[in-house]
Amino acid sequence: MAGLLSHTGQMQEEPRRRGSDTGLFMYELIHHGLGSEVGEEVVRRLNAMHHRFSIRNDDYLWILGTFVVLGVRTIRRFGWRELSSAEVEASMDWYRELGARMGLSDIPTTFEEFDRWFSDYEQTQLRSSPAGRRLITATLDTVFDPVPRPLRPLAIRAAAVLLEEPARSSLGFSAPGPIVAMGVQTLFRWRALRRRRQSTPPSWFVPGAATSVYPQGYELNDLGPREK
Repeated sequence: MAGLLSHTGQMQEEPRRRGSDTGLFMYELIHHGLGSEVGEEVVRRLNAMHHRFSIRNDDYLWILGTFVVLGVRTIRRFGWRELSSAEVEASMDWYRELGARMGLSDIPTTFEEFDRWFSDYEQTQLRSSPAGRRLITATLDTVFDPVPRPLRPLAIRAAAVLLEEPARSSLGFSAPGPIVAMGVQTLFRWRALRRRRQSTPPSWFVPGAATSVYPQGYELNDLGPREK
């Protein structure tokens, strides 16, 4: 997967835009619904972008798992409250439907099944590679650009706390020391406590609104790889 992304050049040339577009596509899908006119157009565009490449079904499933499995795992580790079983099931059902609309097969039927499949895949398939290292360098440069340069090494070590093995080692992150790990976990516990005392905030997402990547706003046709 890293080799394919490296081959297309999108992540190296425009990592901020590439990451932003992925998020905006997902927010558009969630906001409008998979069966809406916008949702169907987003899925059509995603299929057009991906189906021109030869990608194994298992690799597609792993990418789907990075949304649903890692999403639930992260909330369980750092969220301000527990997810209900209904919420986990709803998330799983939504991503199963998205996967089906993108032509994926053999999608696990329950979160527990997908969680086991995801772990097995990572244990057998994730390895460090030159292409992967190039991609993570471009990604880190983008993610930590707002952080003052002297603090970036600490920020990267802190980010490693959010990753689990074997993904952490495969992406080239060192295991965080106990002080850094404790600091990050304390910060999230403080955030969770603070969040419990607040009312539920309104959704920040407004379709087509201005973003740091699209200061004048965007349309669906703006999202995705630029044709060369």
